Amino acid sequence: EIVHGSSSCRGKVRVGLYVGGESEKAKQMTETGVITCKDEMRKSPPDILMTNYKMLDYLLIRQDDRGLWSENAPDTLRYLVVDEIHTFDGAQGTDLACLIRRVKARLKTPEGHLCPVGTSATLGGEDSGASILDFAALVFGEKFQESSIIQETRKSVREHLEDTDSLEIRYFEPPGPEHHEELSPASYASIEAYTTAQAKLWFGTDLDLSTLDGKVALAKELRAHNFLRTFLQHFEQRTQVDGQEQVRRRSVIEESEILSALSSRRPQWDTEHHRLLINSFISLCATARNAPYPSAYFLQLRSELWMRELSRMVASVHPHPEVRFSMDLPSDHPQRHLAAMHCRECGVMGWGALQKANEDKLVPELDRFYSAFFSKNPDPRLRFLFPVENDTHQSESLVQPYLCGSCLALFESKDGTCPDCGTKAHDSEAPAEVCTLRVESPHKTIQRQNIRVADKSCPFCESSTGLTIVGSRAASLTSVGLSQLFGSPYNDDKKAMAFSDSVQDASHRAGFFSARTYQIVLRAALFKVIDKLGEDAALNDLSDAFPEHWLKEYGREKFVGTFFPPQLEWLAEFEQFKADQHLTTGSRLPSRVADRLKWEVIREFGMQCRIGRTLEKSGAAGTHLAEEAFEKAVTTLTEALHDFGSSFKSITHDDTVRLISGLCERLRTNGGIHHPFLESYVAKKGDTYVFNNLNGEALPKLPPTGTPGNRPTYFATFQAKDAFERLYSRGTAPTWAEHWVGKWLRSIIGEPAKDLDPAPIIERIVGALVDSGLWLRHEISKSSGEYAWSLDARRLLVSTEAADHGCQTCGHQVTTSRSVEQRWKGVPCLRHKCPGHYLSSAVTNDSFFGDLYRKGDVVRMRAAEHTGMLDRPTRERIEKEFMRKEPLSTDIRMLSCTPTMEMGVDVGALSTVLLCSVPPEQANYLQRVGRGGRRDGNSLALTVATSDSHDLSYYEMPLKMLAGEVRMPAIFLRAPAVLERQLTAFCIDRWVESSTSARIPDKMEAIYTRLSQKNPAAASSGTFPAALFTFIETNLSTLLDGFVGMFQNGELDEDSVKHLRGFLQGNDDTEGSLTYKINRSITASHRDREQFFIRRKELQKAIDGNKAKQPRDEKLEKDLSQMLAERKGINNLIKEMNGKEVLNFLTDEGLIPNYAFPEEGVTLRSIILRKPESDEDGGKLKKQEFEHVRPAEAAITELAPGNSFYVEGRKLTVDQVSID
Repeated sequence: EIVHGSSSCRGKVRVGLYVGGESEKAKQMTETGVITCKDEMRKSPPDILMTNYKMLDYLLIRQDDRGLWSENAPDTLRYLVVDEIHTFDGAQGTDLACLIRRVKARLKTPEGHLCPVGTSATLGGEDSGASILDFAALVFGEKFQESSIIQETRKSVREHLEDTDSLEIRYFEPPGPEHHEELSPASYASIEAYTTAQAKLWFGTDLDLSTLDGKVALAKELRAHNFLRTFLQHFEQRTQVDGQEQVRRRSVIEESEILSALSSRRPQWDTEHHRLLINSFISLCATARNAPYPSAYFLQLRSELWMRELSRMVASVHPHPEVRFSMDLPSDHPQRHLAAMHCRECGVMGWGALQKANEDKLVPELDRFYSAFFSKNPDPRLRFLFPVENDTHQSESLVQPYLCGSCLALFESKDGTCPDCGTKAHDSEAPAEVCTLRVESPHKTIQRQNIRVADKSCPFCESSTGLTIVGSRAASLTSVGLSQLFGSPYNDDKKAMAFSDSVQDASHRAGFFSARTYQIVLRAALFKVIDKLGEDAALNDLSDAFPEHWLKEYGREKFVGTFFPPQLEWLAEFEQFKADQHLTTGSRLPSRVADRLKWEVIREFGMQCRIGRTLEKSGAAGTHLAEEAFEKAVTTLTEALHDFGSSFKSITHDDTVRLISGLCERLRTNGGIHHPFLESYVAKKGDTYVFNNLNGEALPKLPPTGTPGNRPTYFATFQAKDAFERLYSRGTAPTWAEHWVGKWLRSIIGEPAKDLDPAPIIERIVGALVDSGLWLRHEISKSSGEYAWSLDARRLLVSTEAADHGCQTCGHQVTTSRSVEQRWKGVPCLRHKCPGHYLSSAVTNDSFFGDLYRKGDVVRMRAAEHTGMLDRPTRERIEKEFMRKEPLSTDIRMLSCTPTMEMGVDVGALSTVLLCSVPPEQANYLQRVGRGGRRDGNSLALTVATSDSHDLSYYEMPLKMLAGEVRMPAIFLRAPAVLERQLTAFCIDRWVESSTSARIPDKMEAIYTRLSQKNPAAASSGTFPAALFTFIETNLSTLLDGFVGMFQNGELDEDSVKHLRGFLQGNDDTEGSLTYKINRSITASHRDREQFFIRRKELQKAIDGNKAKQPRDEKLEKDLSQMLAERKGINNLIKEMNGKEVLNFLTDEGLIPNYAFPEEGVTLRSIILRKPESDEDGGKLKKQEFEHVRPAEAAITELAPGNSFYVEGRKLTVDQVSID
């Protein structure tokens, strides 16, 4: 674009892009493109060549690319530009320095003739001039003067304020507390409404901020307000030195500093009001513009928020426990702490620990507890303890269970004195820092495959998966942040970039973010449909209306792109849709999505209603039972209960209301809401095959539901597979229903007779609920009397007006529609063993997620990894989607990156950058957060500090990272391994230059074929690598002197030269020599290939044997299919090995420089088998083969046997390792 826009350059200056991959067709420059045809550039080299470091190395050593250099005179090369030069640190910087010297040596460029240029926005600080010059000299091998450094210039505060026609201050006072509501962003539905209202509050005038003129006028008004000066003065620190004022600019200030300054001026205003003022004024600054638009923003603003992941959380062992970070506790802290636990479903909190063997004491070590808790077979010594509050759990016995806060002993006692250490019980009159406390410590184990393991189900709500460790890691916190950012109407740039420091983290998090944010999008979309339907929409009607509304609103393509489940995006039909953005007339995708959305409505108000940030928990919606059916059930049941005796005559209408409300709530939150999708599930007594069968019709409808506790659970006369909860015991241990109905009875008639059989009472309850239509009865087996019951979705109504009901004893929460909140007053607590009752407290509308669902945008956030693991076409496709100005519903909107994204990759403008950990250095931090704000000067940088000591040190003092000194990169030109690789490449370069017949084969197959012949040495004579070895042996002194001569400023010492001479002189028997290393790598690869041939031969023999067996059965056909698939996979692997480029092989083996990995790489080969999606696919497995290379340092852990490796949205399991 620059060349085309310049009359002096257009048609005269030619620019070429020479990178990896297939050659492209562009032979001439255009308005928007450069030359990309490689043959054209070889025949007619461009004036400016853009390439990467690895390709530049290849251009020196490939015979086909000689044309690029053949016509160059020594003075032809004038400029060499290295972008993002600060990223070349350590081995990579050393490789770059050697490569530049090799280019100059190849072209015989005279000393001092080349003008090298290095660009960086984060190289050194104000006083780093000398260090920068030294660094540049090492990289380029040239001398630089002080004037060579071009630094940025920024306006001072006064210069910025003077950039107007008048300095007159016309506004002095900010909006006062009487405008508190008007200052709150929550009072507005859009950015425009908010900023327009704020401008009116600050300046008393109406500005049209949708226009450029309005934004320019706003900038003038801001300069005329004294608050701007007050605000900007914080960014300059003025001091007196020798009687002269010196100004030091500050790029970052903490919000607390501004709040403190505002509070000191107006102490009568509270902190929250000052915070609203800051947000309001900064929002106006972000909106204002200086002409010409759009590049001249008023201020460049970046908000930086730091969070700390909740890792290794513990709670103090005390009657009033406090949750703390274990890493923050001093070693001499007087209180003991154990792992903090909570139930995701009922909300109960307590402690978790491992009990010592043969002792009644707990082990406080977290690592041992975590290992036992997350084990496939949880240690039976696991203990979960819960505080007893207000003596509400007092049993008949005077001896109570206690936990010692000093020695962690579990014991029973009357007065709570620890028998081991003598610590006394807690006394509210004289509270002690360390004491014993009463606890509940239910200890249950179960038998699993002949092994006794701990039962990790919640003892209060009996959820088998609810009890978990308190915490939230970086990925979870970041996904929550992304959900808020993409749903917020205040974010008009819904793109983001997340940085991780490892390829595996970036790959895994891309999938994690996509999956975790999906549910938030669904809830925002669902709320809009609930709101449209109005009050008291039946759940089954809502289930149908949800997909119907959005299909009509969006159309088929956008509907599928927005709501397609992340777990199913691997389906070939969806991948094809993403590629061409068109749905055929007979496409099954819209109906699949519609069915899934219908089911999601049932889940949202059923088994998932209390897990996570649901519509119910956020106060955005509540449910209640249909009035007519409910009243019918109450009337019928009240009369029926009176038949059980005189004591039951006292049961009133309101009592029965509480009984039915509690039982129906239990059934609802267990997921016992019937839906046609579940017919087979119920008939087969909870068989999850209906959820997880890949080929079944349920696949597009239902998410995987294999784990216990994540399945719909109906009431039944039996119990099976965690999918049915027995209503009455019939002589076994009391069920939840019997226990809870007993609590309800005791609250009315006192303790019932001990011989009272609860089964007939429950049968009457069930009969009334079925007759009224609230419940449905499912006949499983009439002969054995097996029945199940569920809520009828037609009788469950949804409202946008919700109310909370909290147990006055344990705090357990229930949410309903506000219209029925009186029904819940006095309902016995649903939590097991708690004797409390619910009290109503109306939900307020200031819940953050509730507000997000009410006002939020419905925008699907899809993430993709952007790492060096991707091939060029995949990477460019992702970048194109990300940069699209008008995104499609299937486009990538978030990049999960590694530090390679620091290296100048263009992904367009964005406003949000997330750092999933604290970067190693200040330069890394500045480079990453600097990605944001290029559109309009406004950006958000969110940093999550992990539990790593490096992260925590900066979390305590973030300004050290935000505004600290930038360390200069280091170059080690005497590093032996780097010099060996560069010397090898230098020798190949000289060999290729010496003769047109000197050629490295394109593919490895040519080398393998020669090694497979009877006389490999004779067959390989005169070809690579033998010809290269001969050339080196003949020209050894010249080559060594030429390489050492590139370092003319004493960069290499005598030891370095001696090491290189030994490396070059050694032969095939000299371990560590050039010849030895190349031959060893090629021989080892050839041996691997031969092993594949052997395995293929064995498979063929087994296939022939299988085919010969008669008669045929299902097992024989399955074995045959697997063997055929493996044979095809091996054939493809052999094909890949044969087709691998020799230069890529040498690079991956660490024999020549690799500007991505500083050491030898390890190759991961994988085969993905895709199961058929329908009978139309022929029932055959489809195969995909992949090959990825990892640096050895990372591979030793990432690719260990049994490990999972994440790449390109797939989880690979390492099952074989080939060791040379």
